[in-house]
Parts: sequence; structure tokens; C-alpha cells
Amino acid sequence: MDILNAADEKDLLSAKAVAKYVARLCSWRVQLLVQPRYQLAVVPDELSQAKTVAAGVDTLQRDELCNAVFSGIWHHGKSYMELQSHVAPLIRELAENLANSIDSAIALAAFWVSKVRLYPQAPTPTDVLISLVILQAVSINRPMSNATAQRIWTIFRKLIEFAHEPRMDDAIADKSVKTLAEVAVGIDQHHKLTGDRATAERLLIGLTRGTSDYDKFKTALTIAERKSSQTR
Repeated sequence: MDILNAADEKDLLSAKAVAKYVARLCSWRVQLLVQPRYQLAVVPDELSQAKTVAAGVDTLQRDELCNAVFSGIWHHGKSYMELQSHVAPLIRELAENLANSIDSAIALAAFWVSKVRLYPQAPTPTDVLISLVILQAVSINRPMSNATAQRIWTIFRKLIEFAHEPRMDDAIADKSVKTLAEVAVGIDQHHKLTGDRATAERLLIGLTRGTSDYDKFKTALTIAERKSSQTR
């Protein structure tokens, strides 16, 4: 990897070319740290043509390089927490850099969900799993911008739709927001996160005050906080 990184830095190899070698190493189950640059480099151009999240996931699964890299990173020989701890920073990085396609971010996150939701150690139901990984991305200790929070909300909503296709409806969407609020309150109280460090507050800045989305999440947070205080 040192040689490949040096070749990339000196423009002797493109990121895509390095990613091909990385994919081969991953297919051989070689343990290595794959930089986000190379994870994104293996994302096929055809992904931009996908009309749905499911179609995007299918594109990633069918691409030999992409599947080799992410199957190597997310293989079931790792603990669930290792898998979550890998994808959460990737989601945050994809959300923060506005040059990154939000559709690519959603497809990669959904690809992860499709691989791990049947994992024996994975949290259930899937809405809880999605909430946990989204909140780990949110809780990463660096400032959260409004634009990043908005993109993370978009990723969350699309992951919920993907998990519930073809039965997705408003009731499921509302229930997922309540689940996200409950998990956020639990994380904030457990880790004593307050102010702009609190995951609930970071998510709120991605919603417009006075809208139904803001009111639903704010109400869900209030109810979750009340329930939590009653059980302590």
C-alpha cells in the first residue's frame, strides 16, 4: 500500500488504477486499510444511471472491483461493531464533501445495509440499525454544518425507503423518525452529549424550523426524553 500510495501521490497511477490493485488484495483477504479515496474510486460510473436506490445497490453488487473491495472490508468475519465503525465515517465524509454525489453516498450506505442487516449480531429491527449507523456518523467529533446535516437526513430517509420497499408509506416514515429520536436521546444521555455535541441537536440543524419534518422530529425527541426520565 505504501508503494501504491506513493505512485498515486506522484501521479504515476490514477486513483482508479490503485483501486484495482486494492480490489485484488481485498479479494485475497489481505488485511489492509483502504483509504476513502480508493473506496470511492471503485464506484462505477454506471451508478449515476440508477433510477432507484435498489438499482444503485444492484449496480455496486454487479461491479467486480466494487464488490471485491467492499466485500473485503465488510466481510462477516468481522464483528458487527467493526462493520458499523467503518461505514459511519465514510457516510460522514461523503455527506460533508458537497462535491460527492448524494446518490453515490446513498447507494454505498444501502449496499452496506444490504450486506449487514442479516448478520447475526446486527441490531434489529432494521430501522434501529440504520439509526445507529447514521447517529455514529453524526456524532463524529467535528463541527456539523447545516448542509451536511441536510444530506445526512436525505441518506437516512432513502435508507429507510430501501429497507421497507415495496411497503414504504407515511406511517413507516413517521415511525422511523420516532426510532431515530429514541436512539439519539439514548446515545446523548449515555455519552452525556450536550449542546452542539448532541446528536439530536446536530440532526435538528438539518431541518427547517416550522416545517412538519422539524415538528415531527422535535416532538419525537421530547417524548423520548420524557420516557427516558421516567425510567431512570
